[in-house]
Amino acid sequence: MDVTEAVATIRDGLEIEREPVAVKYTDENPARDVETGYPVCQALLHAAEDDAVIELSCEGCPCPGGRAHLGLSDRNEVSRESLVEGEKLWDDLSVAYRSGEQSDALAEPPVGLADTVYLYPATEGVFDPDLVVFVVDAEQASRIVFLNQYWDGVSPSMEMHGSMCWSVITYPFVTGQLNVSAGEVSARDLGEWPSHLLTVTVPAENLADVAAAVPESTAGTADRAEEFQRMMDGMRKA
Repeated sequence: MDVTEAVATIRDGLEIEREPVAVKYTDENPARDVETGYPVCQALLHAAEDDAVIELSCEGCPCPGGRAHLGLSDRNEVSRESLVEGEKLWDDLSVAYRSGEQSDALAEPPVGLADTVYLYPATEGVFDPDLVVFVVDAEQASRIVFLNQYWDGVSPSMEMHGSMCWSVITYPFVTGQLNVSAGEVSARDLGEWPSHLLTVTVPAENLADVAAAVPESTAGTADRAEEFQRMMDGMRKA
């Protein structure tokens, strides 16, 4: 099962409304017109909703945090003072520093890997992707998590702290693990994210197994055994 078929199987089986977004670190040029000038948080939703191919680069991404967290620029351009005094996400500089060190210990940005990151509709095959980001509601997120562990019972260590760009792209890219992210409040506001949406990022190498579980698991499209369904109905208070 190739990537586009796997993505379509997951999307359709879980009735995911928005197009899954592929992420690719590359300096190759796509065979499609691209858009630029978006912060990462806005680019993710734009690619999911508007069939857009978006180029993120040091010159083309206006958010210094996004550039740094993706490894496109020097981390020193991010002011911790702005995080404390402007965004007010941490109590003081020591707490902001501690949070940044925690993120780096888990997954440092892949500086020097490529000058460009592309976001694009995953079923269009623009590139062979590194990751696929599913923009979903809470139930769909739960279902993907369980589909991911259907074959081996192993659940990855998921990290929801830090910036949206780090938790949605950097962490799963560097670790090779599925990750669920609610995104931090500033990114949700800047990207104009609807309140009920979050993301599940699946490394490309895991997509075929997740898709293969869709018809087998009740997290996908399989029906529960009749006896078990009767037991559930009996426990449900009228």
